[in-house]
Amino acid sequence: MGRWSKMFTPSRTSPKGGRKGCLCRDRDAYSIECCNGDIIAQGIGSTSSQTTPPAEGDNGYKVQRCGHSQIKHVHGTEALVVGNVYYFSLDHTGHSNCYTILSEDNETSGFHWNAVTLYNNCNQCENNN
Repeated sequence: MGRWSKMFTPSRTSPKGGRKGCLCRDRDAYSIECCNGDIIAQGIGSTSSQTTPPAEGDNGYKVQRCGHSQIKHVHGTEALVVGNVYYFSLDHTGHSNCYTILSEDNETSGFHWNAVTLYNNCNQCENNN
């Protein structure tokens, strides 16, 4: 055991238990066993991809977020038009936004949309969402 292994500083923000790893005080590793509420036991966040492959019958698209260079891949059941602007309500929190369809892409894993709304342009989409 290292010299720090017996020290414990409680934290209100460090996780206890769960399924994601935390920094271990006594070794250079992350493990769920180290999620004990110690201030050093900071969680590492998601350890798996948030994207999913397109399902059979899904339509996939490469999209660019309005006003940003950020490009994503999305898929869902509705057929959309390349060049149009849509607001995508995506399965994963924090990624729903206004995007322009750049091209069809039925091969790449991406975010699945729950709902999609057509807008005339990025300004209209961003002003309404």
